[in-house]
Amino acid sequence: MSITNEFFDQIIETLSNGENIKLSGFGNFVVREKSQRPGRNPKTGEEVMISARKVVTFKAGPKLKKATKLGLK
Repeated sequence: MSITNEFFDQIIETLSNGENIKLSGFGNFVVREKSQRPGRNPKTGEEVMISARKVVTFKAGPKLKKATKLGLK
């Protein structure tokens, strides 16, 4: 198994345990709880309840933001 696969497997395992991950300068992966809420089926227009769930969000860190803004060369 490659080091890249091991790295991503570790990220998945950590997030699955409900823990957040901070990669200094790169960004943060955060597990958030989303409440149940009403939604709409786009095909039928029928109102449905969207279940409560956990989601992962990513916020880019300063080094990644700067590299993206300036373009990678």
